[in-house]
Amino acid sequence: MTNEQPSAAHGWQPIGTAPLDGSYVDLWCSPYNGQQRRVSDAWWTDRTGWRTGTEIPVKMRPTHWRLVPPSPQSEQRAPTTSEAAIRDNALEDAARVCEGIDDGRWRLPVSLGIQKCVAAIRQMKGSGV
Repeated sequence: MTNEQPSAAHGWQPIGTAPLDGSYVDLWCSPYNGQQRRVSDAWWTDRTGWRTGTEIPVKMRPTHWRLVPPSPQSEQRAPTTSEAAIRDNALEDAARVCEGIDDGRWRLPVSLGIQKCVAAIRQMKGSGV
């Protein structure tokens, strides 16, 4: 527990602006003893008010809210140089396979589709996709 005040720099917003659609949020609350505390994974229900992730009603008075931060797994890291090279080599191999399919025996629409596929694959190289 802490006596710190919530900061807009950390995403805290006045409780009057909180979503009331069942979205999970973190709450900054002011309990009866004067100590403030954060309640994580809370949501609003019209029937019972603020609830926590364990479905226990929030007894403290929320003063601020913020979106639940993303999980570490949701943060994407940039590929290493060797991973990027492997990806780019695989994309070039895929482009060559597509080019090999277009041996001149296909009708024009199929041939154009293959050419577009090759161009798209080569465009992905170096883009991190």
